[in-house]
Amino acid sequence: MFHLIGILFGSLLAQLLVLFMLLLLIIPKVGISVPQLIHAKDYLSYGLPLVPPSLSNWTVDLSDRYLNKCEVLMHVNLFLSHKT
Repeated sequence: MFHLIGILFGSLLAQLLVLFMLLLLIIPKVGISVPQLIHAKDYLSYGLPLVPPSLSNWTVDLSDRYLNKCEVLMHVNLFLSHKT
């Protein structure tokens, strides 16, 4: 049990260390700024057209999981009906 916790803790620590080092390298070159509400129209004109495709992709992905479960159950049912 302690080995698993040690592995997870070590992985988390390594990822945090890499994140910290990369932030130290990237932030001075790129900088961080707060978005200005003056540009909200530009942000929305870019982002809003992406909402319907994202929702449809999400819907298809979830329905695909449901249909795959139904298909598996159908194959099991066919197998059991041929078995008897």
